[in-house]
Amino acid sequence: MVPIRMPIESDYQMVVKYGDPADSTDEVVFVDPDSPDLNVGKHIYDFILLSVPISHRIPGCEKMENSPCDTSIISYLSQHQADDHSIKDKGDSPWDDLKKVIDN
Repeated sequence: MVPIRMPIESDYQMVVKYGDPADSTDEVVFVDPDSPDLNVGKHIYDFILLSVPISHRIPGCEKMENSPCDTSIISYLSQHQADDHSIKDKGDSPWDDLKKVIDN
């Protein structure tokens, strides 16, 4: 495993109110008024997962010195991206028939 530096920036808010914890939703977390503490670990973990970019590869990886990327995977992705573009150019998309139905 190779460490990769990928900048992550995000801003999340969590609304916490006193009430029945069973009434908690995705937007509002209710805490029992008699509870002495609030465990936000799960929420922070979820926020981190939402902040990590979904990426097939690191931009410019093949040009980096001591590249952490596997060159065989990069060539595989490049080959399949070219295949995807050639399929789009041919116009033989399986979605064409569905588009015809929607247009009617």
